[in-house]
Amino acid sequence: MSTQPAPQAADAGRAFELRDFLNRHWPDMADGFSIKTSYGNVRIEPGRLADDIRDLVAQQYMLELMHLEQVESQAKAAASKGAQA
Repeated sequence: MSTQPAPQAADAGRAFELRDFLNRHWPDMADGFSIKTSYGNVRIEPGRLADDIRDLVAQQYMLELMHLEQVESQAKAAASKGAQA
């Protein structure tokens, strides 16, 4: 018996995490943030570096979210086709 969540449930959870980051955490990062490493925290002060890092992370998260939404849309279309057949 598998303890792994179903792919669609896992995708939905990941999509929620991505949206939460983009809606709440990303704007807050403009005020600076910390990066946790095994050696401790590195403080990124507000400014160009913080903006560049947050924009890069947001771009990656948006691409991942778009991919998840595309997969979900394709799965719904396939299920709809299967129900009609």
